[in-house]
Amino acid sequence: MKKTSLAFLFKRFFMLGMTTFGGGLAMLPAMKLLAIEQGWLTEEEWTDTVTLSQLVPGAIAINVVHLLGYRTRKHLGGFVSVLGMVLPSVIVIILVATLLQPWIQHPRVQGVLEGIFLAVVLLITKAWFDLAKVTQGKWIPLVFVGVMFTLVYVGIFNAMMALVLSLFLGLGLAMMPRRRR
Repeated sequence: MKKTSLAFLFKRFFMLGMTTFGGGLAMLPAMKLLAIEQGWLTEEEWTDTVTLSQLVPGAIAINVVHLLGYRTRKHLGGFVSVLGMVLPSVIVIILVATLLQPWIQHPRVQGVLEGIFLAVVLLITKAWFDLAKVTQGKWIPLVFVGVMFTLVYVGIFNAMMALVLSLFLGLGLAMMPRRRR
């Protein structure tokens, strides 16, 4: 495999991040085409890369891009590839936030933001019900998620504080000895 420049990795993944819409799964065909055209992967290796990317935490597109960059230029290649992929989204978010700032107090903008907030609340509630199905009658995780959600929702905790507290509770529960049946 020929050595690929960091500039090439950044440019190609920046263009990919800028021109593909629909999330990580929608980006996979373009990534596959690039990886195979450049000789970075064979068809079989592509399948293995996507499979591995689905197994590790994180967005599949970011995981695949990192693995492609890592394969071509090790750690720095992975970093540059991910940076190229996410930078267009970051730029768009900053532009939208900047352009939206003068109208943030407008009633219609507030209505849209309230609608988004409601959608997030509903998605979290659905996740709570999905968790209830998975926990199969174990009440501690359900109560804890409900309490954390309520504390964040009413403004007593911020989301980061809830995440850190959840981490420590989860570690504590994982280290507790299990009762025998």
